[in-house]
Amino acid sequence: MAANSVCSHAKYASEVTKLFLVESSCLPLITYGCEALNFNSHILNQLSACWNGAYRRIFYYNSWESVKTLQFYCGRLDFYHVYVKQILTFLRALCELDNLVVRTYFSVFK
Repeated sequence: MAANSVCSHAKYASEVTKLFLVESSCLPLITYGCEALNFNSHILNQLSACWNGAYRRIFYYNSWESVKTLQFYCGRLDFYHVYVKQILTFLRALCELDNLVVRTYFSVFK
């Protein structure tokens, strides 16, 4: 719904502008808290389809057309890699915390 809202309010903006708006407002909505959850493949596929749908809406792709090459040439990651990056960033931040309890717990977890 957020991507649809951005696209309808910015219908005369360029595709790059729409992509920036969707990435800055919609991607945080679907990735919020994902590093704390363990998604199964079904949920990841649904979220990936959601993210690919935003690209299709912005760049006027049909539902049967793949957006993987578009994401690649735009220098963007697909949702699965965005998800993995979020997790790795979170784990790296845990390693670098000054809190001894959290750092000790994480080293045991690791």
